[in-house]
Order: sequence, then C-alpha cells, then structure tokens
Amino acid sequence: MISLRILLLLPALCAAFISLSAELDELWIDDPEAASHAAEEEGRILLVFFSGSDWCILCQNLEDGLFADTSVRATLSEHFTPLQLDFPRKKKLSMAIKHERDQWRTHYKVVAYPTILFLDPKTDQVLFRHEYVDLKPAEYVDKVLKPLSNYLQTSLLKKPSPTPEP
Repeated sequence: MISLRILLLLPALCAAFISLSAELDELWIDDPEAASHAAEEEGRILLVFFSGSDWCILCQNLEDGLFADTSVRATLSEHFTPLQLDFPRKKKLSMAIKHERDQWRTHYKVVAYPTILFLDPKTDQVLFRHEYVDLKPAEYVDKVLKPLSNYLQTSLLKKPSPTPEP
C-alpha cells in the first residue's frame, strides 16, 4: 500500500521532473540564424554542437552527461550561445532545415559526430573545435570553457565601451 506521504509528494516530484526536462531543453537553440544573431548582439562565443541525437552514442553521452551537468550548463549559459545542429536519421526534418544544416556542416568541414565548434560570430572564425571528449564536467569547464570565456574579456567580441563625446 502506498503511504499518504508518497501520494502527497508525487505531484511535487512530477513537477520537478517536468521543470528539469524543460530546463535541459532550454539550453540549446536550434535556429542558426537566431543563434548567430544572439551571440553577436550579446558579445558571446557561438558554441555549435553537431549531433546525431537518435543514432550517435557519443552524442547521446555528451548530451546526457557533460551537457546535462549543472556547472557546464551554468558556464555555457553565462558565456556562450549554444546552437545544436542535429542530424537525426529516424526523425524527418524539413528540406529547408536539412539544407541549412548541411550548409553549416560543409562550410565547417564536419565529418564526424559529435563535433563541437566555438565560433567568433562577428568574424566566423573557428576559435576551437573538438570531437568527443571524455572529460569530467569540472575538467571540461576548466580546460575548455573557462579559457574560451577568458578570450571574451580580451577580444573584440565584447562590445566596445561608448566613447565620451568632446
């Protein structure tokens, strides 16, 4: 028999799970134009995650492990504009979306999944790229994300301060 305490906690647990699921989905933008524009406007590095969500085990490992970690998500949300370009095999994409993603894949010479690119949205320059990494979340933040976010402080990605008029 289910105790009254469990019955009372069940709605709260369901709400927390739904909230967490929505939060996990909120990290990634799936519109390249919107993500590029947001990164440029906000002075952030564009992180592009080329994935095969329904067939690539390593992509799934990154999504469920590294990119689901709260410290990684916090750093990404604070310093980067995350764009996910998914290339599923089972889910059908519209021809326009497939064509747009294929153009990105070709332009950046992506031949393996997962591939993660860090781009300067103003110059389209690839600042860093990697494929699958087997790092713990804290290591990824320290060895990849923090050095790239520090780049923001010394680069032209930051919007220049307005100069005082004479």
